[in-house]
Amino acid sequence: MTSASFVANVVAMRASHLEDFYQFLRFPSVSTDDQYTEKVTECGHWLVEKLTQIGLSAKLCPTPGHPVVWAHNYQQRGRRT
Repeated sequence: MTSASFVANVVAMRASHLEDFYQFLRFPSVSTDDQYTEKVTECGHWLVEKLTQIGLSAKLCPTPGHPVVWAHNYQQRGRRT
């Protein structure tokens, strides 16, 4: 991908990416407040879905506290995620 095509792609997808970002920010996931435990988990599921949509293998891993989102890129081995 050339720099010009990258920039064109960013411009074309800007609104969609911003909406995803705003949707992510709207999760009331104050992790230190037990009242938001369910919302933290919902946010994790949302993030797993988004990561899967871009080609990563993603899952929500339960922990004694809040779940952790784990993602791996099997498409290009060795590439950082």
